[in-house]
Amino acid sequence: MNVIITGANGFVGRHLSDKLARKHELFLTSRSVNSDKADYLDLSDINSVKKYINKMSNMKIDVLVHTAG
Repeated sequence: MNVIITGANGFVGRHLSDKLARKHELFLTSRSVNSDKADYLDLSDINSVKKYINKMSNMKIDVLVHTAG
């Protein structure tokens, strides 16, 4: 199953991604620019959201888990 997790560098996002990584393909996002594990995504910036949607448009995503604050 392909899962997007927003806020992947936050408390909940980190713990959730650790649990799900064993069985699922994860696509992690974070507003943190210095993240080496997550793609940059600022949900308050429409251009950032559009860019991420375009990037993921060829992927089949089964679940989106929103943990961003």
